[in-house]
Amino acid sequence: MIKDLKTLDCEEEQIHLCGRIQNFGYLVVFNLLGECIAISENCNEWLPIGITSAINIHINELLKHIDSDTKIDSTQIPYLEDNPHTKQVIVNDQCYNLTVYVFQEHIFVELEKNESIVIALNQLNDFQLNFERSDNVWQALCENISKIIDFDRVMVYQFLEDNSGIVVAEKKKLKEDSILGYRYPEFDIPQQARQLYLKNLSRQTSDVQAETIPLYGLSPHSIDLSKSQVRALSPVHLQYLNNFGVRASASFSIIIDNKLWRLVACQNIVHKYI
Repeated sequence: MIKDLKTLDCEEEQIHLCGRIQNFGYLVVFNLLGECIAISENCNEWLPIGITSAINIHINELLKHIDSDTKIDSTQIPYLEDNPHTKQVIVNDQCYNLTVYVFQEHIFVELEKNESIVIALNQLNDFQLNFERSDNVWQALCENISKIIDFDRVMVYQFLEDNSGIVVAEKKKLKEDSILGYRYPEFDIPQQARQLYLKNLSRQTSDVQAETIPLYGLSPHSIDLSKSQVRALSPVHLQYLNNFGVRASASFSIIIDNKLWRLVACQNIVHKYI
């Protein structure tokens, strides 16, 4: 499996410039003047004017089709770089998280499906007790996350000094062999992927076999999607997950002193959105 992956030459892949998103969200990109320069093709599902007419329209003109109370003025734009505007909205009778943020001199309007997991207070107490009683905090972390998202496998992957990695904790429901203690070579998670884990601390892919959605507009492949929660995975990563028989995945970064130290990696054998 690893040998096959090397032939894909993933070190050279510009995964942040893929120009595509996953099918559980929508994305519209504006320049700093508030003019639309790119829009995901699936926005035709809710935008009355259509995506071709959306190019060059002002951000507030588009936002009124999503949430009439949300407006962006020029004085807000610098603020949005470190403090994204977030709100729950209804689109096509479904609940979405609306996020407006600034990154790399672009304004992003992002919609992601919101299917919140409700955690009761007694569950939080159970999670805390699990940490207190465990001799291995990383194993307790895997067990707690597994209870919340109910994925088939949750593991903690530690990056080593030589840039290889090792699985240091695992909680699994699968009958397959444990991969606890398994060592991965450096190219298993290439450098550009590690940089994205530093910029975007949580990611998910609900269905590796689902069709991804292209961006329409001005040079969509030149737009840096590093911060996007709905950015599509690279074909290399999708093939990697398919090789493992994984249909859905999620990841959460563990950052210490601005360095990617460990990664919580979650896998499910059937498609699943969280």
